[in-house]
Amino acid sequence: AISHNVASAAEGTKVIVGVLSQVAGSATGVRTSAQTMLEASEVMETSAAKLREEVESFLAKVAS
Repeated sequence: AISHNVASAAEGTKVIVGVLSQVAGSATGVRTSAQTMLEASEVMETSAAKLREEVESFLAKVAS
């Protein structure tokens, strides 16, 4: 009976470790996705600023 309980506890521990590993992997994936989104938003911000400058320059030339 004791050996069966020990074996059951060991199996339960394996399951918990597996679940925790999956959670850690998911967290890593979320962090990577968030970093990618941040980088993309920074590129978009830079592009929008350049476009704004070009439009303002164009409008200034048209107005003069």
